[in-house]
Amino acid sequence: MLARLRRFLLFLIAGAMAVPAAATVSVSFTNPERYTDAGKYYDGQSETTQRELERYLKQLGKRYLAPGQTLTVEVSDIDLAGRYEPRGPDLYEVRILRDGVDFPLLKLSYVLEAEGRILLRGEETIADRDYRFHSSTPTSSTSLSYEKRMLRDWFRVRFTERRPLPGP
Repeated sequence: MLARLRRFLLFLIAGAMAVPAAATVSVSFTNPERYTDAGKYYDGQSETTQRELERYLKQLGKRYLAPGQTLTVEVSDIDLAGRYEPRGPDLYEVRILRDGVDFPLLKLSYVLEAEGRILLRGEETIADRDYRFHSSTPTSSTSLSYEKRMLRDWFRVRFTERRPLPGP
């Protein structure tokens, strides 16, 4: 009986070791007080923007990274789509989106690792100059919708495994 219990426990331990760990994403923000535009016009908005982008990058990691991969991202600048401009009789600041200018932009560096090996490393400026002309234009009810679409497209191109298409 004791031998069976030992075999069962060894089987459980071996099975747990065989299952690769889930993919993880770690995000840090370097000198956010120097960012071009991360919602710095209103108190707490910069931190909210950072938390939202971090949460979204982690979601992308769960969706697109292979089990056992770890992605470390360091954001060095954020420039959100549009610009705040005074509007109305009280000159209340409103974010105005214009075609071809004031596009979303993020500067970041990243390291993708698995099993103690660096698979990919880089520094990039991600921008979407045509953010207003995509066929799937986000709705204004979604927070950071232009930035999220830009990050999703970049993430899929950069980190998704490319498989050859089946032949004709």
